[in-house]
Amino acid sequence: MRDTTVAFIGIGAMGTGIVNSLLRHGFDLRVFDTDPNRTRAIGNLENVVVANSAAEAAEGADIAAAILPLPESLREAVSGSNGLIHGLQPGSLFVQMSSVDSVTTLDIAACVREIDVEMLDSPVLRGPDEAERGDLAVLVAGDPVSVDRARPFHEAISHKIIYAGELGQASSLKAINNTLNLTIKAAAAEALSAGAASGHQLGAMLEVFEQTAAWNRHLDLVRAAGDAYEGFEVTMRTELVIKDMRHGILQAAQVHSPSPVLAAAYNSLCQAANLIPAESLEDPFLKSLSQASGCKIE
Repeated sequence: MRDTTVAFIGIGAMGTGIVNSLLRHGFDLRVFDTDPNRTRAIGNLENVVVANSAAEAAEGADIAAAILPLPESLREAVSGSNGLIHGLQPGSLFVQMSSVDSVTTLDIAACVREIDVEMLDSPVLRGPDEAERGDLAVLVAGDPVSVDRARPFHEAISHKIIYAGELGQASSLKAINNTLNLTIKAAAAEALSAGAASGHQLGAMLEVFEQTAAWNRHLDLVRAAGDAYEGFEVTMRTELVIKDMRHGILQAAQVHSPSPVLAAAYNSLCQAANLIPAESLEDPFLKSLSQASGCKIE
């Protein structure tokens, strides 16, 4: 989209793919990441300016967007001494894409509103491969006028835009989704481990599970890989998985909704995470189950 400049903060696994999708659709990009190695690969591309801070990236931008791993990272990028609020112009739009809790989202919205900048709450669904293809699904919450204004931006990176309501609603729904997803994954891992310990082969278990509502996307990945451990391989650091799941548990607590099953899965994840290095892509659920049962799923 020519004549639209986007300031993009966070050139990690997801951010890199999103930036590439935006470039394919003709957006001009001003990018920043605290790790300069992440911006080096795209710094020489046409229509990309690498900034020295979030504030510098925001200068002259029509839209700013950020996708960062932690709430504190987002707060610093927006309201820190070199944050977006020191570069954004009144009347511009900020698209908050990070997976954070709804309280953080609302705090950030209040912060940018003080400089006459509207914000959309817009975390994304799916992973780095889909980000690179422009095939994400995006949640979006906020003022409908701002939603329409951001539509070309969202259409450039996604195949589906899901309106979630008022600011904070997209963040809370993403948190609940992540917690459900990981709870299903924990249950699938336990079922496969129990089956293997009972003498069942992986292929037979998958054939049976597929005939019932026990089937899920995690088992799809296992079948495609032909191996439980490869199929359950994670795509982000375990500490971030724990963070995402914690947000869902806290959301349930905030609205006084009992969630003993979700909480049990979260506790299981936290205990399992102690068994693997922080940077490992090995699934903590299967790791802990294999150690406890002494049985390999095959």
